[in-house]
Amino acid sequence: MITTQSHRRLNRAQIRTDLCKAVDAYVLIPPIHETARLIARLTRHLTGLIRLTERQAAACAPESVDRWMRLASLERARVALGKRPEPDAEGAADHALTLYWALFELIDYLRDPT
Repeated sequence: MITTQSHRRLNRAQIRTDLCKAVDAYVLIPPIHETARLIARLTRHLTGLIRLTERQAAACAPESVDRWMRLASLERARVALGKRPEPDAEGAADHALTLYWALFELIDYLRDPT
């Protein structure tokens, strides 16, 4: 079960804003230093969601579909985190979009705070 404290640390509004900026970065390709700041924020969000999803997967029944889906999503998120962007603006924008998709997949596992 997710505690309300977990939801306070993962600010949904900020995650949504940064997800929109990731798409903009891919479409508009701003200067690399702007995209680098966005990548840092997306990485923080993704790291927090990975930890939260790991706890949720551990709480699921061992052979449940929900657990296996979470574990597969976690693996894809870790691969996205492990990739390094190319040293140009297009490569940074591509990396921001890769992190976006990993975040988008994990954010579905967040339950509404009660």
